[in-house]
Amino acid sequence: GAALVVGTPGRIIDQIERKNLKLDGIRTVVLDEADEMLSMGFWEDVTRLLDWMPREKQTLLFSATMPDAIERAAQRYLKDPLRLKLSGDVYSVEGIENLYYLVEGDLPKPRNFLWMMEVHRPRSAIVFANTRGESEMVCHYLRRFGFNVDVLNGDLPQKERERVMRRVKAGELDIMVATDIASRGIDISDLSHVFNYDLPEDPEVYIHRVGRTGRIGKKGIAVSLVRGRYEATLDILRKKFNVPLIAQTLPPESEIIKMQSDRLAAQLREELAHVEISQYRPVAEEMVKAADAPELMAFLLRQYYSARSARGESAPAAEGAEGMPRERPRREERPRREDRPRREERPRREDRPRREERPQAEGAAAEPPKGALYVGQGQNQGVTEQALREFLLSRGGVAVDEVKQIRVEGDYSVVQVSPNVVDTLVTRCNGQQMGELTMRVEPKRLPPRDRERGPRRDRRDRPPRREGAPAAAEGAPAAEGAEEEGEEEAGAAGGEGDRPRRRRRRRRGPRPEGQAGAPQGEGGGGGGGEGTSS
Repeated sequence: GAALVVGTPGRIIDQIERKNLKLDGIRTVVLDEADEMLSMGFWEDVTRLLDWMPREKQTLLFSATMPDAIERAAQRYLKDPLRLKLSGDVYSVEGIENLYYLVEGDLPKPRNFLWMMEVHRPRSAIVFANTRGESEMVCHYLRRFGFNVDVLNGDLPQKERERVMRRVKAGELDIMVATDIASRGIDISDLSHVFNYDLPEDPEVYIHRVGRTGRIGKKGIAVSLVRGRYEATLDILRKKFNVPLIAQTLPPESEIIKMQSDRLAAQLREELAHVEISQYRPVAEEMVKAADAPELMAFLLRQYYSARSARGESAPAAEGAEGMPRERPRREERPRREDRPRREERPRREDRPRREERPQAEGAAAEPPKGALYVGQGQNQGVTEQALREFLLSRGGVAVDEVKQIRVEGDYSVVQVSPNVVDTLVTRCNGQQMGELTMRVEPKRLPPRDRERGPRRDRRDRPPRREGAPAAAEGAPAAEGAEEEGEEEAGAAGGEGDRPRRRRRRRRGPRPEGQAGAPQGEGGGGGGGEGTSS
């Protein structure tokens, strides 16, 4: 047997009930993240396991916080427990400026948070949300307004978590939105800000959140957005933990709009250096004279940042980056017609290299294999191509060029995507809301013509006609010879596994004279008919 067993409460109970795990020899029991097990609804399974354990054992309970329920459990299951505080006996927020904003009643909470971010504009920050849904909503909302942000929560597969952490450690990410559980054990150096979209349910968790900034003698800023019942948490933080909270008010709307405008304009100017816009400038100069120029600009900003939101970054794209359309050569750069080889000078068809042997143009990439998604909503449900594309990009968190063609039908839609993002899009988008619709997103089995197949068979590879095959008599119908040839071709194709074996339908030749009205099969036509007269 094993000397050490590690598992979730439910999985361990399952192994015990299957009689794969016996508890007679247990000498030590360790409960890690006890407070999170309590908050996630695992506590009933935990206490059930503890009741099954032998009486003579050592029990170790690790918890970042110590809610009342954990205290009661310690009294029940631990004998003469010794309490160790690894972070010290005194909670301290020294070196951290603790600010808070009350939610403005006439504005949605996400708008309040966006404006709060405009005021502080962090260079390296964590935003804490209490639920996975809120963490995703905050991330997508900030992306739509040009912030360089990504999300880390329990719904992400391990590869996605590693991708986000690589971006954080490489300094490619300004803001990470996270839940308390997902951020456990993560140490990010040199954080300038910690934001609370909501204060935590347990006031002690606030100390652990904000303690991620202001380390090693540096100054840090903790900013919280407070609403409703969470205002009582402010008093607990002041009285029990001596947190010097300072109330703040947002600037007037006009000032915040100016801040936002300057930030977005700076991003666009930075990207402007990498894009050729001379063809569009005269059009833009004419458009700004229109009465509805602000509406046109607002539309373009929305479209641009909705398309960019899936990348989670506001850095300029490199010139000629993958996914950017390649410019067609100018007409004067193409070879003149008189410089092209004449038809008689071109190589004969049989002398040309096969398709798979032809060299690709320099820099040209082979067409990637295709993936496809089936979406269970279409035109009859109000789905449009643009809305579906924005939904997949924002919810899926994939690059813009990963979502390719979209075909919207009556009651369903088909989306062509890169094959490497099929699983990601299904995991993140299936069951999510697009407006009032709960979207159904599944992998789609591609038709045979779109599946990956081997190299195309060349006509020159066909075997020669069988020697000794009887030739059709002069004037007799060619059905017999034609049938043999068709069978040989089908056999050659079937031998390589490229095409299914198929018998070619016999061609009926002209009837011999005097047999015009005779039934099929009685004359010399050899057509194998069924006695039907013509």
